Amino acid sequence: MIKQISAKLLREMREGEFCNSQRLPREIELAKQMNVSRTLLRDVLAHLEQEGFVTRIHGVGTVINHH
Repeated sequence: MIKQISAKLLREMREGEFCNSQRLPREIELAKQMNVSRTLLRDVLAHLEQEGFVTRIHGVGTVINHH
């Protein structure tokens, strides 16, 4: 499940709604948009951070690392 949601979010960052953004929306908003629980979304974001696609900064949010 984490890999499927990660792939969907990566597509959105590359081609979709977030392709021109520097940051992702707040976790609660993003979870609602993706129709997943906030807990699952946190796991997805942790996975994407380990892979180097995003950086999570406390007080700032989730920053997209454009490669």
